[in-house]
Amino acid sequence: MQWWNDLLDWLRTDDGWRLITGAALPFFAILVAGIIGALIGRGSTRRLIKQREHESRASAVGAR
Repeated sequence: MQWWNDLLDWLRTDDGWRLITGAALPFFAILVAGIIGALIGRGSTRRLIKQREHESRASAVGAR
């Protein structure tokens, strides 16, 4: 438990705060943005595939 208190004390110093604001926050922001972008891309791709399948079925029915 002492190591946790030492870590918290270090994070409250100038060096610790610089690490959080200079490295940790940007890392997590980029990570979250990547996940959100991947989810948006995945949804768009699924919608496009579904649209193409619908068009294929409609043209197959229309060709009869």
